[in-house]
Amino acid sequence: MLAICAVVAGLALAATGGFTDDVGLLIGAAVISSAALAGIVLAFRRRGWQLAARAAQALIAHPGI
Repeated sequence: MLAICAVVAGLALAATGGFTDDVGLLIGAAVISSAALAGIVLAFRRRGWQLAARAAQALIAHPGI
């Protein structure tokens, strides 16, 4: 959901910059939307080893041993 919002905001800024012939706004839209999307992906990604460790935790750790 956050990724969609970042893309829509970037496209809206790019469209506005295109209609007004403002190159600075186009560059700003590209930088801001790319940074927002990268931040969202890095914040919510799951590492493979973390998922495997959580799945194997019940098999490895036993209470009282």
